[in-house]
Amino acid sequence: MKFSKLLQWQREIAHFFLPYAKPDRKNIYLLAVLALVMTASNAFLIWKIGGVVTQITQSQFDQLNTSIIVIAIIVLFNQILQFTQAYTLQRVSLHFTNRVRGRLLEHILQLSFSINHQIEKGDLMARLSNDIGKLLPFVINAPLNLFSNTVIMLVYGSILFWVDWQLALIVVAMAPIFYFSQHYVAPKTGYASRHSIQENANLLIVEEQTLSNLRGISSYNSEQAIRDKHKTQYETVSRWVLRAGKIRILYNA
Repeated sequence: MKFSKLLQWQREIAHFFLPYAKPDRKNIYLLAVLALVMTASNAFLIWKIGGVVTQITQSQFDQLNTSIIVIAIIVLFNQILQFTQAYTLQRVSLHFTNRVRGRLLEHILQLSFSINHQIEKGDLMARLSNDIGKLLPFVINAPLNLFSNTVIMLVYGSILFWVDWQLALIVVAMAPIFYFSQHYVAPKTGYASRHSIQENANLLIVEEQTLSNLRGISSYNSEQAIRDKHKTQYETVSRWVLRAGKIRILYNA
């Protein structure tokens, strides 16, 4: 899948499920504000650490204790911000998941029996559990991470230009390399992730069918055949999960 097609696919997913996140928009705005405050606090922390190094090199030990106390207060403040951000994000994620799972379950209950009978129960289980969890990066995490990383890039970039503009130019010159790297990696990661999700759904189908037909399996002495089928499907899932994980580890994608 091309990178542009992948972005379009992600935008369509986010646009479709965005209404389920709107009831928590106040908390989402809070997360954005926390990202701004954390970035400013980290920048101030870097500046204070640089001041401590300067004081040590210039033998200004009379001011060192005050600077260390200020740094300790900033670190404690950052920890409080991180806890608040993580807790708020967890609440937003749980609320979003609850709304989507409830709406999907409501839709399934309204379907006719003939249509429900044609759908594999294991596939429905995957949709209600694993697949909904996969929506969080597109609808909740991605916009927040984009905003946070943009702010961090602007603030830290400005600091770097202020400290040494020549070094900053070298960093900027390296940016296209990272862009083309992600342009190459993102489609491969998405391809492996989609296959791992689909194969995991197939694994749940095998398990659901096995549990619903235990008497028939026992009657025909098919335990070993079912075990082999389950093992083969699990190995397929493992291959795709490891492939996607290897790409993320190698490229930090």
